[in-house]
Amino acid sequence: MPRIKCRWMLTPLVHAILSSAAFAQVMEIDKVEVIGHYDNRIGTSDAASAGVITSQLIDDRPLLRPGEVLEYIPGMIVTQHSGAGKANQYFLRGFNLDHGTDFSTYVAGMPINMRSHAHGQGYTDLNFMIPELISRIDYFKGPYYASKGDFATAGGANIFYFDKLKRTSPS
Repeated sequence: MPRIKCRWMLTPLVHAILSSAAFAQVMEIDKVEVIGHYDNRIGTSDAASAGVITSQLIDDRPLLRPGEVLEYIPGMIVTQHSGAGKANQYFLRGFNLDHGTDFSTYVAGMPINMRSHAHGQGYTDLNFMIPELISRIDYFKGPYYASKGDFATAGGANIFYFDKLKRTSPS
């Protein structure tokens, strides 16, 4: 109860300070405009369960491992699994996807989830991928996409490569 009394007692004092001329002069600031990546065509989403990530966003953020490109998907976490020779471990919206078992992944139209991998069905290893060649990532989350196959129970991503590369002049 004392916290409520203090809060209400400070209200007249705060009101007096905010309405004073001295405070108004101090508070004159320039307009600040903040643009998120969804407002400047670096990425788009029609819903929380699907969207597109463009190459500009991938170029703007550093990567340690190729599999980290999936971290551009909101709610996706990619960690390095302990032990040698294993692919990353994936989490989506707090759910453990192990090595991608429930997350359908395609690179340049090729399915990445290996059905017969010795470590486990649905194993997803993106270590071969070249992030600089990615033109966009289409992602979807949730169990709403049965047409995407049996590995898409938690979601999935289609990673597209550029069709052409920009030619640079030698310096």
